[in-house]
Amino acid sequence: MNGKTSRRKGHNFEREIANRFKPIYPNAQRLLEYQQGEGKDIQGVPWRIQCKCRTNPNVWEALKEAEESVGIGFPVAVVKRTQIKGRPVKTVAVMDFDDWLELVSSLKTMLENKIKTETDDDEQKGRDG
Repeated sequence: MNGKTSRRKGHNFEREIANRFKPIYPNAQRLLEYQQGEGKDIQGVPWRIQCKCRTNPNVWEALKEAEESVGIGFPVAVVKRTQIKGRPVKTVAVMDFDDWLELVSSLKTMLENKIKTETDDDEQKGRDG
């Protein structure tokens, strides 16, 4: 694959990832070449995302680029291993384990608060009804 085809494949993957975020983050979009001084590939999401789409992607290189990017949010490498005989296409998101634990902890707290609110609402309805 020549350089132009490889770049086009990478840009298409960046658009795909931005589009997959749109139901959650409607302003998600691929940063254009001249906008990439920030070092991330996707804007409009609360993470610093670096996308790689290759036959044998270097996950560590992608994560390092995300970590070196400018902005707020956890650095995340979104990496797609392209099709080669005998291996399926696979896309993964990779981030630092401590960052992931922080996200899990935040999600746990949010879910516990939601359950408590729903329980309190049900108890209030029982007293009122």
